[in-house]
Amino acid sequence: MPGMSGYDFAKEIRNKGQNIFIAGVTGYDSEDDRQKSSDSGINYIIKKPYTKESITKSLSEISELLGGA
Repeated sequence: MPGMSGYDFAKEIRNKGQNIFIAGVTGYDSEDDRQKSSDSGINYIIKKPYTKESITKSLSEISELLGGA
């Protein structure tokens, strides 16, 4: 995203009082990256590279987190 990281964008959303679910997509998967995501208000990370199966699994997990069936 030009001019702003996903972490900064999530912080902006949270700082405006928006209580929405934020999912991020990243190729990074270190403990530090997961902590930065959590600290910035990102609720869920989809890791690249992804496949149809991994996206389906992620959407199912997100649905469960949001109280879906």
